[in-house]
Amino acid sequence: MRNQERPVTPAFQTSLSGGVYSNAKDLRTIALSILHNELLCDNVVREWLKPRGHTASLTTSLGAPWEIYRLTIPVSADTNRTRVSDLYTKAGGNAGYAAIFAISPDHGIGYTILLAGASAVPDRVPLRNLIGEVFIPAAEAAAFENAATNYAGKFADPDNELSNLTLTVDKDEPGLGLPSLFVDGVNWLSNITQPLLDPAASVNISNRLYPSGGEYISPSNGRLVKQFDAVSGKAGGIPRSQVEGGTGLFDDGCTAWETTGFFTTTEFELEVVEGRVMAVRMLDSNVTMTRLD
Repeated sequence: MRNQERPVTPAFQTSLSGGVYSNAKDLRTIALSILHNELLCDNVVREWLKPRGHTASLTTSLGAPWEIYRLTIPVSADTNRTRVSDLYTKAGGNAGYAAIFAISPDHGIGYTILLAGASAVPDRVPLRNLIGEVFIPAAEAAAFENAATNYAGKFADPDNELSNLTLTVDKDEPGLGLPSLFVDGVNWLSNITQPLLDPAASVNISNRLYPSGGEYISPSNGRLVKQFDAVSGKAGGIPRSQVEGGTGLFDDGCTAWETTGFFTTTEFELEVVEGRVMAVRMLDSNVTMTRLD
């Protein structure tokens, strides 16, 4: 039925768009509540922060209600090696008022832009780009430096030093390196580089840990526990497709993710105290290794 009071399209109320009745402080509070799972439980937030569909652009996906931009950012300083990081945004605007709300779940940060004036709507896009292109790579670089200081190191079972592992932070590589892992003196890496793989195919394999997004407070010691998955892939990377600067249509650089979580040997938990990893636990072997350095 036609809306007789508002016969001109759109026939719904638009005065709320563009952040007219909001402010940067309130939007910041909303962003932090999403990033810190303050109002919704972890699994609901993770499901919400997912694409619902893709567009004809390789860098733009659609969520509910998100406009998702897939950014390629350097994995470390002075490198041309990049990784994809999704920026979840919501834009709004009407004549004279406009807003951009953006969060980066990978980095735990976000930003809000509120504009007013004749050029508010067209100005929001270049401002979104300007802020995002400065702060998102900066956050990635800061995370790299922090991980090198507080995550990398050698760890061992205090009751049996034959069980030990090493975590590294490497230039040109995302995540944490896992170059060595021994359980009771046995090289355990072969249990991570796909247990069903022919041993000959395990040569020149790189093992790395990536955050799975889960975390909780340990009931035994009150420490923050962050959950990681081990992912194996060919050392040095795999040739990229043409759209990423290589050749051909296909890119097999992320096929290792297709089996992530299939084996329990890939699950790790990192205990964090004041931002520094103090212990690493392998769920499969139930061995906890504490920091040596």
